[in-house]
Amino acid sequence: RRPPRSTLFPYTTLFRSVSLETAVDQAEWIVSGDVVRNWCGWDSGHRFIWTHTEIAVREKWKGNLGSTVTVSEPGGTVDGLGMAVAGMVRYTPGEKIVVFLYRTPIGLIRTVGLAQGKLQVDSRGMIHPSPAGAGLVSAEGTQATGTSIGELEANSLSAVRARIARMAATGKGARR
Repeated sequence: RRPPRSTLFPYTTLFRSVSLETAVDQAEWIVSGDVVRNWCGWDSGHRFIWTHTEIAVREKWKGNLGSTVTVSEPGGTVDGLGMAVAGMVRYTPGEKIVVFLYRTPIGLIRTVGLAQGKLQVDSRGMIHPSPAGAGLVSAEGTQATGTSIGELEANSLSAVRARIARMAATGKGARR
């Protein structure tokens, strides 16, 4: 049964919380790098707008990519028409980031867990998770398990790299 209308939050998007262990497991690649540039374009059917982001790879934490990678996420503006997706990850040129990536069945490289799969790195080398524009929830009837990505807030880049390396070494993050 739905709660009374007065208790609903209009214009709110909820998406499932992804644990750090799940993000490592689902990622084909985990890299640290710098956002170089963005551009928007239509899909081949001219139905959806995608924002493409070029990332210069500094370090490869999982998987093997070249020196750059193009990440594609839904949303953006083309020819004065815009498409917005709440909770979707956004990249800004000049940002230093750690990102969890996977390849879709149609060949695009996307971020694991929407905005949860991008960690910003500040000028001091500290990590800041950035899920914005939506609320995180656990699957109905379940308790959240694993490490919240939010717990990485203000950890050093080297500490997060070591933690992910330990997960990968113990079987967490092995692509199934």
